[in-house]
Amino acid sequence: MQHKRHKMIYIYIYIFLAIIGIFILYVMCGGSIYYPTSYRAFIPKALDSEYKEYERLCKEEIGKVVYARPITQEEFEKMKALHNAKVEYYFSSKYVLISKSIYEYRMSLHKDFQPYPEHEASSIVYQMILSYAYDRYWTEFILFTKGSPISEKFLKCGIKIPEQVSFLTMAFKEQHNIGAKSDVRFGVDGGLESAKEEYNNAR
Repeated sequence: MQHKRHKMIYIYIYIFLAIIGIFILYVMCGGSIYYPTSYRAFIPKALDSEYKEYERLCKEEIGKVVYARPITQEEFEKMKALHNAKVEYYFSSKYVLISKSIYEYRMSLHKDFQPYPEHEASSIVYQMILSYAYDRYWTEFILFTKGSPISEKFLKCGIKIPEQVSFLTMAFKEQHNIGAKSDVRFGVDGGLESAKEEYNNAR
């Protein structure tokens, strides 16, 4: 009986220490607990070819116009009038998966002011790269939060999203053909987590 009582005491001590350990981890992580979701989370950056490519893209491709065609004065005036009327859905910004771990964020200008996906390919007149994101394969579990307690963790680089009217002016000033329609890429609506979920479901 005495042995059994000692055993129970040890169990309570272990449970208490585990709770203390979780609390310390919680505080150290700033109110969150991080955990890996893939073996790739343990690959050192120096050995990760995907991360090296992410660094290269951040240095060389940010701000690049991947597709453009000259916008007429009539089109420009029509788009500007719609912008002033607060009809702004002829702009789109979406994440595109370009490799196993890298997402590209592109902003597009649509000439026909349609928000529907079936019009995208023919409607885009200007598209540029704003940023990149690298999937760290870590997830953040946030305790005592009102929103979703789970958040994917990404590394990001890029430039600030331009004001829509400024983006329109940039597109109008580019009076040269750049790239081809095949250079235009489409992503999914929503943030990085939505894009990741969409591509995972598609595979």
